[in-house]
Amino acid sequence: HVFFGQDADADGAAKDVCEAVVESFKEKGAIVPGVHNLADRKAVEFVKKLPRRSVAVVIADCCPDGLCSAGKKLVRNMSLELDSKALVEKDLAVAFLAVASSKCNNSAAAMREQNIAHGSALPKAFERVGVPPAESTNGQALPTYIDAGVESVGPVVDTFTSVLTKLAASKSSAARAAGAEAAAAAAAGVPAPNLRAPQVAR
Repeated sequence: HVFFGQDADADGAAKDVCEAVVESFKEKGAIVPGVHNLADRKAVEFVKKLPRRSVAVVIADCCPDGLCSAGKKLVRNMSLELDSKALVEKDLAVAFLAVASSKCNNSAAAMREQNIAHGSALPKAFERVGVPPAESTNGQALPTYIDAGVESVGPVVDTFTSVLTKLAASKSSAARAAGAEAAAAAAAGVPAPNLRAPQVAR
């Protein structure tokens, strides 16, 4: 599942980046079960219902004034409605992409670290409930920041979705292996946990 948070009145670019990410996933043959606006009150419900072993992609505007209001809303609702480690047994991961919209290269460089710091509230909210950051794969780093005002969005999005597509495939392989182990245990008459086939979500 893909989530995006944008402050329209602040000329943010998160929605545009989100659309590019979704299109890039589709080009790679990946399934995107849903796209959700963080401003929607139901966004936290979608977080609660994320399928087992899925990856939540969260894209949000970050500026020198802070994280976008939609992102702050999800952080607040997660703190109110989800206990610590509430989702840990689902074996989820979160891929967060902070989006800035600088007007020039000088401001982009000066505000980068501050923008990243403001955006960190979202992945921290996921970590609190037991959803760790998605890992890089095969030595390919997962982008966590893009300045749509001064950078070319396409190459960053392509790397972002490539890493996550490989990660999702890895999670699916692990789930199949777990299922095969459970089946073998059942055939041998050994009680095994009730395992469900994963629904890969990005």
